[in-house]
Amino acid sequence: MPVSGKSARRKLPFLLTTDSPEIHAAAEALCAALDNDVEIKTGKLSERPAASLFGRLFYVQGDVTAANNGIIWLDLGATWTAVNSPGEWIATALGAKITDSGGQTTRVRLEGGGSVVRLRGNPQVSSLQTLTAGETILTIPSGFRPVAGPPVYVTPVGNLSITVGGVMTCDKTLAEATRLNFDGITYNVT
Repeated sequence: MPVSGKSARRKLPFLLTTDSPEIHAAAEALCAALDNDVEIKTGKLSERPAASLFGRLFYVQGDVTAANNGIIWLDLGATWTAVNSPGEWIATALGAKITDSGGQTTRVRLEGGGSVVRLRGNPQVSSLQTLTAGETILTIPSGFRPVAGPPVYVTPVGNLSITVGGVMTCDKTLAEATRLNFDGITYNVT
């Protein structure tokens, strides 16, 4: 069947060149619109097909490596790129009376395409120290600080707040060895 052309992405054929110009134009517009739809596949990362179809998405779920689950990949035609993978964990500057504990250093990272910050860690008040209300628990690095604030988090030891300058404080005095848990603390940065 003779055709006048094919769409760029999906190679959909246009109608015969002998058709009326109006029908040909409508068919060409329809093929162009179909070329712009988004194909979304899901599965384990090992099941992701080779990159070849620009604009296709692949959502990882059920992968044996838990860190892979939830990542959305975008096919760029020749390679894949993660569009929502979390950033790397970045160290915070702990206050003078705070030390890391519990086997996990206190860190922050960007998630949600760079719009959300997540904290992790279990720091505690250092030995022979008392942290008075309003003293610095930690300072969050630039680029990870709230743009409006301060966000407040209710915890078993008191209300934690983070200023736009990145300084986290507590509204209560904390005794020696009081442990804080930052897992699950998130806030928007956009």
